[in-house]
Order: sequence, then C-alpha cells, then structure tokens
Amino acid sequence: AEHYWVALTCIAVALAGSGPWISFCKLVWCFIWFWAATSKVNHHFPSVIQVMMNNGPFFPKWLKKRLFADYPDDLRAGPLAVWMARMGTLTEWTIPFVLAANISPLVTWLMLFVMAGFHGFIAINNPSGMPIEWNILMIYGGIALFGFHPEASIVATGARPLPLALVLFCMLCATTRATGPTTCG
Repeated sequence: AEHYWVALTCIAVALAGSGPWISFCKLVWCFIWFWAATSKVNHHFPSVIQVMMNNGPFFPKWLKKRLFADYPDDLRAGPLAVWMARMGTLTEWTIPFVLAANISPLVTWLMLFVMAGFHGFIAINNPSGMPIEWNILMIYGGIALFGFHPEASIVATGARPLPLALVLFCMLCATTRATGPTTCG
C-alpha cells in the first residue's frame, strides 16, 4: 500500500505548485515495476510461480505436472516453473524501461498491452496471499499515465528538484524497507 501514498504525495506536491504530477506518477509506476521485478530475483520465486500456477483455475491440467521437478516424487519447482518465473521477472523489468523511453505511440501501446496481459495473467490465476487490486491498479495506472498522457515525460521531473528528491527518497528508501535492509538505514 506504500505506493498509493507515494503517488498521492506526487499529486499533492505537484498540484500545490502546478507541477508535472503525471510525470512524477509515471516515475512512481516505473519504480514500482522495477522494484517488484527486483524482489523476484531470488531462489524461491520459482516455487511461488509453481504454487500459483498449480492452484490457478485456468492453467491446463496436463501442464501442471511439468511445474514440478519430478511429480509426485520430487515436488520442488521444475524447469517450467523456473522458466516462467524468469520470464515474468524479465517482463516486469522491461515494462518500465520501454514505457519511460516513450519511443513511439505504437511501441507504448504495445507495451501497455503486454503490461495488461502480464498483470491480468497474475490476477486471473488468483495468487495466494497477494492483493488482486494491486494488479488492477497497475493496469489502470499504466494505461492512464502512459497511454493517455504521452506528452508528460519523466524527464520533466528534473525541473522540480525538491519534489524529485522527495519522490526518489521515498522510492529508494522508504518503500524498499519492506524487502529488507537498505543503504538508507
């Protein structure tokens, strides 16, 4: 929920001075995708994917056994689960960089389609212990910010150094506290 507060801070600070709040919110969305992907670079994420897909209502039954190393004798994550975890992480890392680059409207909308598919896929597989509204909010925010406001560049945040410093502090220090020790304390 911490990213809701950061986005609201961007809106409040930017509106107080008629600043580029959309650009700041785009920066927040990019950081969320980046840190979410980074948090998945570990040895246990393939097991998370294995459980999510095995319990997912839409994953084909004939593929479910391939999620395991050697079902039913070895229930560790198999090559398919590892591959899906790594591809999901790579996709989540790619989204913010392509959207922030704002290469062209076509590329932006193609990546928004990929992003909606990515978050939609997670949401329909009903992951245990994961708030589904987060994926819905990321889809809505991504389309609203990047799709309908291509003119708002993340580079515009540099024109407001104090709000930029606040947002960067929040995104680099405050929101990463949930993932463990940081260089911020």
